[in-house]
Amino acid sequence: MSARRRRRGWTETEWADAEERLRSRGLLDAESGVTPIGHRERELVEDTTDRPAARLLRPLAENAADELLAAPELPARQVLGAEPLPFPSPIGPPRS
Repeated sequence: MSARRRRRGWTETEWADAEERLRSRGLLDAESGVTPIGHRERELVEDTTDRPAARLLRPLAENAADELLAAPELPARQVLGAEPLPFPSPIGPPRS
């Protein structure tokens, strides 16, 4: 069983259907590896979501933006240290 499938709680059929949809779009190859098209699509999604987020930081001075982005680090580590979240997580981020 795929760890990703297990984390998301998908059945084998759901996973196979999703892989087939991705293959039909050229995003996965026959062995379920990510194709160059799949990598480009992922980059496009990341760029598309990063642009609006970056716009929110533009009014801040660079050091203020850096401080704002770093501020959640300690509380996030404290939450993860208390282990209230299941790992592996259904959304896939690794425990870091």
